[in-house]
Amino acid sequence: MNIKSRKAFGLIGTLLVVLSLVLVNGTSQAASLNTFRKSQAAYKVTKSIMPYGSSRSGAVLNNKGKPEYIVVHYVGNPNTTAKGNANWFSMCNNGNVRKYQSTNGTVVYDVKSPGKGWKDIGKCAVSAHYVVGLKGEVIQCVPDNERAVHANTYYNQRSIGIETCHVDSKGNYTQETYTTTVRLVAALAKKYNIPQKKIIRHYDVTGKNCPALFAGEKNAKWDKFLSDVNAVRTGKVK
Repeated sequence: MNIKSRKAFGLIGTLLVVLSLVLVNGTSQAASLNTFRKSQAAYKVTKSIMPYGSSRSGAVLNNKGKPEYIVVHYVGNPNTTAKGNANWFSMCNNGNVRKYQSTNGTVVYDVKSPGKGWKDIGKCAVSAHYVVGLKGEVIQCVPDNERAVHANTYYNQRSIGIETCHVDSKGNYTQETYTTTVRLVAALAKKYNIPQKKIIRHYDVTGKNCPALFAGEKNAKWDKFLSDVNAVRTGKVK
């Protein structure tokens, strides 16, 4: 997603995650970033489905509501929680967050105007089906068979969007976030018979640096993520 302005998060709080300066059992926490942990407990999906609004139109996906793609994103706002980002979607959905444009064309989303020279150009429409948090928690905001607003029109009509929380501007994930995202993507791909070639990044849709950790051509970390997804999906890893 990588929204430029999120002053509204001051209303819902953030979660501070200490990385390389904190040692656990003599090992830096940084060593466990972006790694899959087989022993991690199964994730639980908390449903917090938004009412109909600008971020949830209620329109069903093409192909009679059956997802054809999975698009992976990162929230673009380090150390924020799944709940905080789900709340952000709700604030956009109910009109509390507006879309403002400056005289030079820059667009931001905020609960109030950034100041002089900014024009209110309408409602904010941003959402995803799922948000994966820093502790591996999962919140569902939009039903699988409906359209969310997370990519472009083509993929919004055909895909499930998954936003992932991260610990820094580079998009690094906690072990819990990474493992849960792998398992969630694998479960959805298996449920809807989505082939690996249709598990994509926001980067693949628009060229945006999203998810930051996985963006770019020939990204070994993205290849490893897809390999982990495939291992879970095929039962090689339980």
